[in-house]
Amino acid sequence: MEINPYDSPPVDETGADCVFLPTRPVGVAILAVLHTLAAVALGALLIILIANAEDNARWFEQKGLPFTWFAVISAVFVLLAVACGIGMWLGTKWAWWLAAFYYFFVLFGDNCQLLLMVPLKAVAQDYEAVTVLLVRQGVGGIIHFALLRYLFQANVLRYFGLNSLRKLRALGVLFAITIVLVIATIVLVVVTLIRNRT
Repeated sequence: MEINPYDSPPVDETGADCVFLPTRPVGVAILAVLHTLAAVALGALLIILIANAEDNARWFEQKGLPFTWFAVISAVFVLLAVACGIGMWLGTKWAWWLAAFYYFFVLFGDNCQLLLMVPLKAVAQDYEAVTVLLVRQGVGGIIHFALLRYLFQANVLRYFGLNSLRKLRALGVLFAITIVLVIATIVLVVVTLIRNRT
């Protein structure tokens, strides 16, 4: 049976136009489950750390980071990971942005560690540390790059309703947010160290 291109669009039994939603890519489903499982694991770890708060608080004080800050920041990450997993499963735009930012931010961190730490360790002739960094950050960087690249595939963007997304502009936005967060983190660390010395 041939389809007549001049026919009206198909309608369902209620008379409404049929809307063909894009199917969820298998990779997105896997990432959604992994994000949710990571959130559960991080939440369980956070509960264990809070249960031993007295011992952990002393260690965090020695490092110059209040345990309360760590607990609050970790709780925020748990909530974001759960939200991202659910949002990716449902195909929401904000979940795509959240996942893309996570992979971009971690990839940026992997590259910074390779560019900064490997030469320092090589000058100090700590070749074992160089090898560990190259393997850990190198493999991590490759994985995060592959995941970020996957999020920019046409079928994935279609699933999230981002067909018209300009990829270079999106990468620019991710880079700008990353730089702002890095600068804010550096300022926070410096202020904390200054307060601890006084």
